[in-house]
Amino acid sequence: LINALHAPTEDGFAFRVDYDLRPEGQAGPLANAVDALARYYERFGQTWERAALLRLRAIEGAGDASLASTIERRLRPFVFPRTLDARAVDELFAMKHRVTASADAGDAFDVKRGHGGIREVEFVVQANQLLNGGRLPDLRRGNVLELLARLEEHGLVPHRTSAELAHGYELLRRIEHALQYGEDRQTQRLPSSGAEHDRVARAVMHAMLSSTRSRTHQQARSFGDELADARDKVHAAFTRLLGEDREQPSDDARRALDRTLDDEARVRRLRALGFDVGARALSLVRVLERRRGSPFAPDVARAAEAADAGAHLLDHVAKSPDPMTALARLPDLFRERVPRSTVARVAHDRRTLTLATKLLATSAPLSRMLAKHHGLDDVLARPPTTTRLRRADVRA
Repeated sequence: LINALHAPTEDGFAFRVDYDLRPEGQAGPLANAVDALARYYERFGQTWERAALLRLRAIEGAGDASLASTIERRLRPFVFPRTLDARAVDELFAMKHRVTASADAGDAFDVKRGHGGIREVEFVVQANQLLNGGRLPDLRRGNVLELLARLEEHGLVPHRTSAELAHGYELLRRIEHALQYGEDRQTQRLPSSGAEHDRVARAVMHAMLSSTRSRTHQQARSFGDELADARDKVHAAFTRLLGEDREQPSDDARRALDRTLDDEARVRRLRALGFDVGARALSLVRVLERRRGSPFAPDVARAAEAADAGAHLLDHVAKSPDPMTALARLPDLFRERVPRSTVARVAHDRRTLTLATKLLATSAPLSRMLAKHHGLDDVLARPPTTTRLRRADVRA
């Protein structure tokens, strides 16, 4: 059966089958009983196997539908546990590092496994699925672009990061398809120059210029610039969300809040974060520095329990749908003193930060409501749920 599926003939092949991914690898049976399958994953299952099983799907109309649903139901607690140790993210990051190291040999770019490639976008999505799929069922299914949108909706990935990963993923997939259509084989390596590189570049840029969404953005950019920029942003997001420093604020945010630097240096850092009007952004930061109890105030910033809180908050404001608007509304949240313990908790609650800064960026009335009712504590104490409300409750 395996040979019939993946042995090449004059007509090509049907499916590529990797039968070493089964429980116990080459030593295990090709087909398992359901109980044996469940026992294996309960006792010996590893993080990479959870990631692989995220793609588990029943083939419609094939065999016993109840058997397929039984397998999915039995394996769901393993794939989507209610809680998952954050060390699982470290394992995914280390696994991706090993993959990238083996792919980066030579001067060709491996579109799938290389630095800033498709796998880095997928790893960000998969890590968030594994960490949050146990309590958020709508993260268990969907393609990468759908899941990125859902991660943003749930406040797990900031707006700018979601947009950059989605754009990078679409570009990288176009390149992969152009490579494979041209050579009619499973390849992901893009030469750094030559006829094949130029053919792929022409095909990809033609497709992107034909897209209504991206025509204006793309006209002034070459294929090389577009690819380099996308790879840099994908890799930066991957490292920021899954890397060793994922709990740390960015260097740009820290330096933008460093009062020992001159104004020009601070403005430069604010622009690098995404605040288009750097001088205006610095004046708003200074307003926040004068608000007693804000994480930007010198006395709070020096407190151990709130260290880096201002930089974390500035990072999330910068990644919101409208950074300048969100920053302009931020001082209203600190008109009255906010407890340091709240500031410290906010700094390490990525979901709350993302949701709150998205609200500041997109809704003036709700921003005023958040400020008026001291909403930071409310948001932390009663995080938003996906429960549907009645129309009357929404109005109230």
